[in-house]
Amino acid sequence: MSNVPSSSPSASPSLQATAEAPSSPTAQAAPAPALTVDTEPRSPSAHKSHKPLLNPDEARRMLNEEHIAKLTETAFGKLAEYTRVELKATTDDCELLETMNKATRERYAQMSQMSQRLMSEITKLQGVHADFSTLMTQIDDIHQQSLQIEKIASALDSYSQHLERKLATRVTQGQAPR
Repeated sequence: MSNVPSSSPSASPSLQATAEAPSSPTAQAAPAPALTVDTEPRSPSAHKSHKPLLNPDEARRMLNEEHIAKLTETAFGKLAEYTRVELKATTDDCELLETMNKATRERYAQMSQMSQRLMSEITKLQGVHADFSTLMTQIDDIHQQSLQIEKIASALDSYSQHLERKLATRVTQGQAPR
């Protein structure tokens, strides 16, 4: 799809420049020349006698300007869409972080309640342990006393057995107990 007119006599209406524009690539962006449409078909010889058609450099520059404008518009549209998507992703990330923070805060609140209950239970257990500790000390003392009583009872038993034997031997020897 070239906008450069063909030079054949059966060509569709050709474009003709009505104003001259600088054709150098370094020239400042001048306003695009006004275009007129020539509706009469031209013969090859007539083509040379009239004003020249849009020269290729000028057409290329105009096409480039139009093409650049379209590309720029497309680029800005895509940049805007990219920015919109990035902002949406950032917003979604922030919402996810907010949700995670709420869940974490709730979890820590539950853990705090649990640790408070555990601390109160530990305090109770420490009180019970202190009570049992005094009782255990008393039980240990009683056990030591019972061991001493057993030793004394064993010593008394052995002494009473010794006395019985001594008495039995005297009775058998015929001596009266004194």
